[in-house]
Amino acid sequence: MRETFAKKNTDLIQVNRLLDPKEKSFFSFDMDSTLIRQEVIDELARLAGVYEEVASVTKEAMEGNLDFHEALKKRCIYLKGLSSSIFTELYPKLELNTGVERLLKILKEIILEPQFFPEVLRIF
Repeated sequence: MRETFAKKNTDLIQVNRLLDPKEKSFFSFDMDSTLIRQEVIDELARLAGVYEEVASVTKEAMEGNLDFHEALKKRCIYLKGLSSSIFTELYPKLELNTGVERLLKILKEIILEPQFFPEVLRIF
């Protein structure tokens, strides 16, 4: 069965086998490129007009020249001073990955609200 799903680039989660519906549960996700198609930091950089600068730091990290945390800090420097109102412009541009809406609906029926942790927030 796994091979069939892998060929179709599909995942299968049998939630009722993972969670006891009688017990309160906590289910957390990374958001960027997992629940949504985009990386929020890249999209913020686009809106702020500093995408090329942020992409350059990302490339440097991907090539092994910067560790993850250092790269994240450098990318966030380019976003310093952005107004929180930019999220109003960003939100409609974000797209859920295939199957996420259904997964979240199922999780809400079984457990408390799912929690999301954008990686960018971990450094603050």
